[in-house]
Amino acid sequence: MRLGPGFAAVAPAEHALPAEVVLNVLRTARLLTERLDPTLRSHGLTPSTFAALLVLFDQTAPLSPKEIGRRMRVPAQTLTSVIDGLERRGLVVRAPNPRDRRSVLVALAEPGRTLLLQAVAAVVPAEVELLREVARDDQERLIALLGLVQAACGDREQVDLTGGGDGAAPAR
Repeated sequence: MRLGPGFAAVAPAEHALPAEVVLNVLRTARLLTERLDPTLRSHGLTPSTFAALLVLFDQTAPLSPKEIGRRMRVPAQTLTSVIDGLERRGLVVRAPNPRDRRSVLVALAEPGRTLLLQAVAAVVPAEVELLREVARDDQERLIALLGLVQAACGDREQVDLTGGGDGAAPAR
C-alpha cells in the first residue's frame, strides 16, 4: 500500500515512508487474521485464546496471569476474560499461588493441550501456504525487521512463548 500525493498536504514528504511501513504492517496483520481466523474458529479458538494456550504449552510450571499477559502483550482485563473462557471450557486450570495467596497460577489442562495440538496441526499448513511465495531467507529477514519495529514500540525483549529464554520460536 502506497500513500497518494494527498499525503504531502498533511505531512512532510519525509514522513511518507514511515507512514507507509506502519500502514502495511497493520494491513498485513489484518489480512493474516482474516485468513487464519476461520481455521482457529473451526477449533473454537480466537487469536487471543490460541496465543494464551501457546504461552502455556510446554511450561514446566504454571504461570501467573501477569506473566501470560506480558508474553502475549495484552492488558490484564483482556487476559482475565480469555482465561475465564478457557477455564469454563476446561482447557486451563487455575490454582492458588502457594507463594502469594492473593494471586493464582494458570496451567494448561489436558483437553487444552489436545485442542492446541489439533489447532496447530491445522494452522501451520495455512501459514506455510500463506508464505509459500516468500523465500526462507526473506522470512528470516522479516522476523528481524519486525523485531526492530517491536523494539521501537518499546518491546525491548524478544519474547519466547515457550519460556525457553533463547528467543527461538515455539516448536510447532
